[in-house]
Amino acid sequence: MSTTLATVASPLADKLITLVLSTSTEEDNVSGSSGQLYGIEIDNTLNTVACYIKAVNIADATSTSHSAMWKFYAPASTKQTYMIPTGTAFSVGFSAWATTTAANGTAQAFDGTGNITVTLLCD
Repeated sequence: MSTTLATVASPLADKLITLVLSTSTEEDNVSGSSGQLYGIEIDNTLNTVACYIKAVNIADATSTSHSAMWKFYAPASTKQTYMIPTGTAFSVGFSAWATTTAANGTAQAFDGTGNITVTLLCD
């Protein structure tokens, strides 16, 4: 086995945003501006139900009327990480919410009992 340590000339991202979600209420424009999403970690360890983190490229989202542009799944009692090496752009702002409802639509309930911690890696 060998180990190599290299210096990164240009960092992949410069923002680490943490959301604590407990209902289907949206967290609006958490990035504060446009950017690229490179990774998302969903900590659903406090819940015995699976959840979905849904997100849109809108500064002021409404979970019951905006269809998710991105949907990330986390099984019950787990922590999931999704990496997007080339990034995915959002031009307005990054808004997100937690739900136990897979489909888009007017019913965006969250049936969990504990908070979901979501960490975003973006620029």
